[in-house]
Amino acid sequence: KALKLAPASREDVRLAVAQYYLLSNQLDRAAEVTEEAARVNHSMEARKLLVRLYQTLDREPAAIDLLEQILKDEPADVENRRLLVSIYERNEDFAKAVPHAEALIQTAGGTAEDYMSLGILLIRSGHTEKAFQLSQRTLALFPNNPRFTFQAALAQRGLRRMEDALRMYEKTESIAQAVSPEFLNDGFYQS
Repeated sequence: KALKLAPASREDVRLAVAQYYLLSNQLDRAAEVTEEAARVNHSMEARKLLVRLYQTLDREPAAIDLLEQILKDEPADVENRRLLVSIYERNEDFAKAVPHAEALIQTAGGTAEDYMSLGILLIRSGHTEKAFQLSQRTLALFPNNPRFTFQAALAQRGLRRMEDALRMYEKTESIAQAVSPEFLNDGFYQS
């Protein structure tokens, strides 16, 4: 009823109705109302809500397309860029994940986790030389983090520099013993 009474320009009404449907677990109807708000009002808030709804409704391709559109309009949107990287990584679509992970670091400065994610993506996508170059930077930024020395060892191994890789593995164990021994039991390290 509120949708019929409110003018189309009232984005707030559409989003309130969508929230009502969302809270009453009428997700398909919430998506319909949110799609309309995104289309009619060109609402960024509606598009961001719609991404979450699409994910919940197992409409991942639509969520990915919408995230790509959002990031074209707002390239500095760190939260949604991280979300898109994680979706691509989960789907093992490394070719699409890497540019977004790189943009995330350029845009937001990069947290240790952002650098770690990019390094893993580069290694898994076969960009070993780029992973090695990144590892040189991360070792300078995070010298006492065993995850980064381990990642550097993986890059060295990928480049078939076995002696250098062995030194980095040894350095990883040395740092881990001193800083965070639990790292040696971590699934990431043991893989």
